[in-house]
Amino acid sequence: MSALVSETKHESFGSFGEAPFGAFSPSTVTGFGIALTRRLPRGWFGRRAALIVRRAVRWLLQGRPVDTVVFGARMRLFASGNTCEGRILFTPHHFDPDELSFLDARVREGFKFVDVGANVGPYTFFAASLGARVLAFEPQPDLFDRLAYNLRQNDLPNVKAVNCALADRDGDVVMFIDTRNKGQSSIQIMPAGETLSSLKVNAITLLRALQEEAFERPDLVKLDVEGAEGLILEPFFREAPEHLWPLMFMIERTHYTATNNAAQALERVGYNLMLTTRLNMVYERIPDA
Repeated sequence: MSALVSETKHESFGSFGEAPFGAFSPSTVTGFGIALTRRLPRGWFGRRAALIVRRAVRWLLQGRPVDTVVFGARMRLFASGNTCEGRILFTPHHFDPDELSFLDARVREGFKFVDVGANVGPYTFFAASLGARVLAFEPQPDLFDRLAYNLRQNDLPNVKAVNCALADRDGDVVMFIDTRNKGQSSIQIMPAGETLSSLKVNAITLLRALQEEAFERPDLVKLDVEGAEGLILEPFFREAPEHLWPLMFMIERTHYTATNNAAQALERVGYNLMLTTRLNMVYERIPDA
């Protein structure tokens, strides 16, 4: 049984999404480059060497994707235009190692994980491979098409993906797209720049998402929404009954503003910081007996 995908195909993924898996297997040269970067050690030398090899492989690919296996899953990934994809294509062993170790130590069969801002699915696939039930949200049409394609290549009945943003209200919202790095796009207003575009996407609240999908009290909600974390959390804690409050939240460290202090929102309702990594923080709340 395959994953459940609430999807509409978009032209942005084009013919890349129609070809069967394996049609974009790497050539001998690009395959050697990818294999080399995956063997490089962590640390300054490994990162610098991987960067040099990545640039050469991207030039050789000329915008074509690569069919590969990452986190035990078959995935079609692009080497450029989305930092997340580039990281898991070339150096999956460098990808958020502390966060994935945290998940590996806790996720068991039936663990309920909500992946908000799923991108092409690295956290979704990793958690699902450990037995988690996953609800993944990705609002960008082309990234969602890539996520949906990757899900179809794998036997993951415990995953549902939804082409939708999470916000402080239901309805259409404007999303600002960073065309150089799609993973840095957000529904929060971003500084104007020549690399930005915008489009309308559908949005729902976190409360509605949990209610509609019968995801009562998730074990972990990951919010990777480039500055909109507080926008999602504030109305949730005002309106959601406590029996729906997740046991843990993972939030980014890098987008604090006067209007987005997600950490403060979590601490105000009793969540305690349990892990800090280079990019993220994990908060936990022990529910009342």
